[in-house]
Amino acid sequence: MSRSLLPSSRGKEAIQSYFLPLLIAFYAFYFRAHGIAEHFQLFGDQILYWKEISVAFTDLPLRGTPRVDGGYSLGPILYWILWLSREVIGPFTDYLPHAGGIGVAFIYGLSAGFLYRALLSVMSFPFSSAAILFIISSPFEASFSGNTSWNPGVGTAFVNFAYAASIRYFKKPQTSPFLPFIFAWVAFQAHFPAVFSTISIFLFLLFREYRKSNFRAVFKFTFLAMVCILCLQIPYFVYWFKEGLPRTSGATSSILTILQEPAKFHTTAAYRYIVRGDALLLFENADFIVRHSSFVVIPWLLSLAVIARKPEWFFFSWLPLAVAIAGCAVYPIRPDLYHLVTMMAPFSFLMCLGIEALSGSIKIPIWILLIFILYRQPDRFRESPSDRLPEYGVLVRGAKTIVNSGKKFRRVDAPDASPKTNAAFIVECLGVKPSPDGEVATIANDGSVRWSR
Repeated sequence: MSRSLLPSSRGKEAIQSYFLPLLIAFYAFYFRAHGIAEHFQLFGDQILYWKEISVAFTDLPLRGTPRVDGGYSLGPILYWILWLSREVIGPFTDYLPHAGGIGVAFIYGLSAGFLYRALLSVMSFPFSSAAILFIISSPFEASFSGNTSWNPGVGTAFVNFAYAASIRYFKKPQTSPFLPFIFAWVAFQAHFPAVFSTISIFLFLLFREYRKSNFRAVFKFTFLAMVCILCLQIPYFVYWFKEGLPRTSGATSSILTILQEPAKFHTTAAYRYIVRGDALLLFENADFIVRHSSFVVIPWLLSLAVIARKPEWFFFSWLPLAVAIAGCAVYPIRPDLYHLVTMMAPFSFLMCLGIEALSGSIKIPIWILLIFILYRQPDRFRESPSDRLPEYGVLVRGAKTIVNSGKKFRRVDAPDASPKTNAAFIVECLGVKPSPDGEVATIANDGSVRWSR
């Protein structure tokens, strides 16, 4: 082939730095947002959040969202993203709550693009591509970072940002270490289980500061990181000042729970839970691998060969894995799979590092892994709506019929819809409130409405 037909070095750099990351960002967004107007997951938390953000920005809550173990998340980042989604995307969606899901999916898409660009700058094309495809195409994780508006998806997106900034930092150590730390802390603010990655990234930054300079630089960074945390927590401190200091809140509640109650898991059980979680998230619809989940331990062990040459990867793979096992072993509330969605990047890195260790200079095994995950994309894409609310679009059409009829309603029934959702709330989002002297509107499974007294 003529040399003139091959892309120049500048052209290759443009493809690697802009075209491919933008392609991945769009795919990650579309993977989550396609069909969202038909099957957005509108349950109790999403209804609560949409009510809370349907106000002026200055009236938004300054604390985080409520937590299952008491108190609140440490920061209002989810509220800010949903409010911005409502203002920017809302006019195109009749201000219905799936606008929030589109906003979360957009943030996630950006994070995926940045992470892929960072990976391409330090690892081979097949490694970077396989890793990012495993991360962005988990059907279960996608149900939290696009088809619904909930903390895990936002936490996962900012974990991606944090790893991208960290990888850039170890490639260019002259850059500031505070950007990856800020992303990691915001991820922790959004979703407490992101602490597995937040701790790992903080320790990585300490390690790099020590390698760059000395212990004095480590102490300086630690002090400035604490100042950074105090600044990021200003909204929460203002909430405390206005509302009074709660007995327990967010991380405080978790720490007290750990100290006061016995753990539900032993270390062995926590290890098995992490192993199965890794297999389910990376290979959700590959039944053989899920049934034999201990398979994922093989690349964990093989990855040590690469980490021996590139010790920075220890902080992005093995360390968050170890922190997750320890955290699940001491935490008294039995964890669910969604507690691990922020671990998508470490799980994927471990898998790809293990296969990379087998590849050597030939690179055939890592190319086979890339071909495998590309081959699975249609199945993973089809599976991605499985954790959604399939009747959401029907309820929206029924709600619009109720509004357009001009009749008063006192209650909206949807006998074929999930009992976790609320059809009347969709009507209220369209600007019509229930009236005590109205009729009962019943939405059928085809979107038609029947009226009765």
